[in-house]
Amino acid sequence: MLLQLLCASSLLVLTNITNGAKLVLESDNKVIYPVATKKLNLRCSVKKGNWGLREHGSDTKNNSQELGATSVSSEELFEHLMSIVITEGKRQTIASVTGCDKPVIERAFEGVVTAVGNAENSSELEEMGHLTLTWDRPLLKDADNFTCEAFALNPDKASASLSVSLEITAVEPNLSDLLDYISSNDRQVELLKQNWTFLQETFNSVQAIILQLQGKTNDFDTALAGLKSQNIQSGTFECRDVTIKFARPFDFPPKIFSSFIDLNFESNYAVQYTINYVSVNETHFTVRCTLGRYSQYINAKIEWIAIDV
Repeated sequence: MLLQLLCASSLLVLTNITNGAKLVLESDNKVIYPVATKKLNLRCSVKKGNWGLREHGSDTKNNSQELGATSVSSEELFEHLMSIVITEGKRQTIASVTGCDKPVIERAFEGVVTAVGNAENSSELEEMGHLTLTWDRPLLKDADNFTCEAFALNPDKASASLSVSLEITAVEPNLSDLLDYISSNDRQVELLKQNWTFLQETFNSVQAIILQLQGKTNDFDTALAGLKSQNIQSGTFECRDVTIKFARPFDFPPKIFSSFIDLNFESNYAVQYTINYVSVNETHFTVRCTLGRYSQYINAKIEWIAIDV
């Protein structure tokens, strides 16, 4: 629906504008050198207004450049462009584009060329539409005389058309071309080798870091598993002669740590207070708390923790 609205919008704009249009067929290579030529781009576009005068100063056809070639048609009044068709040789259609639909490539050229274009509008302000064909690694057989035709409605709503042709030739590769191609491939292979070496070294470094992290993770898991399996118990007691029974027996006599959490005393002298662990075994421990010589009163609360070591 959005595509149809866009097409309708461009149709409204073009309907109100009368253009003295020209058809331009251009290629980035006028000669195909098999092996050496990597791409062949053939672009056909409908130019608006006095483009020919601005760009070329005249209606000169077959304006060849050093590497590419351009062919420009005569002028025709176009009000609304309908379609663009590119053919080769004896009028064998390669591809076409109608309205704002995607370009259609004929079955004989599927997999040989790619096509982009639009017959309703173009990103170039001076164009009404365009169709571009691309050959990857063109061969001798791809050289031909190409023709582009544009079909439109003129201001009288009658059909109008423009046609322009451009010949692309090809030459047999010689030994020098083959050597240049091999040399270029060798350079690309060497560059790929360098990139592969760099990627391999980077991968090895990352893999080493991952292994280190895995080792640390394993150590942590081992320590955590040991901690979970370890028998750890804790509690509190009022300090006096007391025996504490463990909730779960230890396999061996545990290590016991203790500290004051509450301490009250009355004394005019320094307080002396002794905590003796009389006995510690797998099931319980016994504590004896002793006041110093000058201590008159003391009340202490002790927190303890027993760890299986």
